[in-house]
Amino acid sequence: MDKYKKERQESATAMLQHGKSVHDWEARIRDEELAEGGRARNKRKESIERKLIDMGYQASDFPPKYDYNWRRLLEQPRELSSRIWKQIQPKLVAAIALEKEQKVWAERGVRIDLRRQEVRTLYQLYIEDIEDDEVLLPGSVEFTYLPEVTALVSRDDGLIEVTQERFMDVVAEAMTTFNISERAKLANLLREPAPRCTDYDSSDEDDDTISRTPMEIACDLEVLNRATSILTCYRCSLSSPTSYFPFTGITRHILKFHPDSSYKAISREKAVIGTASAVLEMLGLPSSTRYSDISRKIVCLCGKPDFQQPAEFSELIMHIFRENIWYIQALRSP
Repeated sequence: MDKYKKERQESATAMLQHGKSVHDWEARIRDEELAEGGRARNKRKESIERKLIDMGYQASDFPPKYDYNWRRLLEQPRELSSRIWKQIQPKLVAAIALEKEQKVWAERGVRIDLRRQEVRTLYQLYIEDIEDDEVLLPGSVEFTYLPEVTALVSRDDGLIEVTQERFMDVVAEAMTTFNISERAKLANLLREPAPRCTDYDSSDEDDDTISRTPMEIACDLEVLNRATSILTCYRCSLSSPTSYFPFTGITRHILKFHPDSSYKAISREKAVIGTASAVLEMLGLPSSTRYSDISRKIVCLCGKPDFQQPAEFSELIMHIFRENIWYIQALRSP
């Protein structure tokens, strides 16, 4: 019995050793095949690159090593024959041409970004002298994407520095374009039956709000100037009275507190507008009353110290709106 067990153990050990030897042999063959394939691919790659350099190209003209289509042409195990070269040469030339075009556009993009930064600096200085509260101000980044400014920074592929003189040649027209478009968008927002949050892009050249007739512009201003046209910044806490503005204040607020935001989180609160309408009615004023025509001598008689002095109409409306909410909740409490 012991002899049988010993023979079986020796047989199992021999089989195990044989299996390990076969596994090692297979792994060695596989590694050799991979190495051979790598050498073949490198040889083909070097041959192709040498031919391209002989054609007048430089290594810096080639697409990057990680480019899939480029690698697929170069890094093949099949040896480069005359027939294969004839087949792939047009594809290689096209890939190099595409890479050159992409580099040109990338360099152009860098230059235009630099020109936009120059515009931003000049624009920030320019708006310091604007005192008219009814002029809507785009953000400094937003301004650089207005059609007139985009044309300025793109001129001659961005090779020309944006000087003060060149900036002043377009700024007035750009501001006019922005104000017409922005007023139309805000007016349309106020006209909508249901409140919503908007993230429109004022630099959209295809936007139909850029081209407005004089009558449409007048209608937009009539809507925006109403005392009930109170807009909300959704980037700020809605519990704060300073989140609500007449149209003349909303873009200045965004420019001051959210200068680098990629979109404007602007909306309107139907209940707030309803409160403003009710206050106007209590004062004996029509709903079309302009915000600027509201007396600055209105105070709330609730007794709260913060509102014993005249306040901005929008702040007063928010105060009354919240007082009404508190009162309704108090009535509902058991």
